[in-house]
Amino acid sequence: MPDQFACKAGCHHCCLAVPTILPVEWAFLRDHDRLPGTELVSDLYPGEPMCRRLEADGTCAVYAHRPVVCRTHGHLLLTEEGGIDHCPWNFPDLEEIEEGQVFRLEDLHGTLLKVNLDFLKRVFGDKYLEMAGMRVRFHSD
Repeated sequence: MPDQFACKAGCHHCCLAVPTILPVEWAFLRDHDRLPGTELVSDLYPGEPMCRRLEADGTCAVYAHRPVVCRTHGHLLLTEEGGIDHCPWNFPDLEEIEEGQVFRLEDLHGTLLKVNLDFLKRVFGDKYLEMAGMRVRFHSD
């Protein structure tokens, strides 16, 4: 299925500003985070704020440490409403979808929340449940 992907290094048109990420994602990213200061625009979402971690050539400055939402964008995603979402430039010839080709957002979010809770438990000990709703700003306006 990789031949169905139009997304390549420099394709940035779906890289909209993600408002918040989970603490476990921030911890993974923080030592590698950088803001190149480039302001790119999207052909798909004109006028929408783009991620500030994009280099001038459209590549991601934190690619190896990017949040899960960035890692799964463009893939076939089964939404909670039962629809299929993906980058409109990907999968142009796809006629039939097999179960193993689709990420279930419900499952993905559930797993990520469990990983985040485990992280919070290790960092905050007994106070981890108080932190369970915490989100970290990924972009500030």
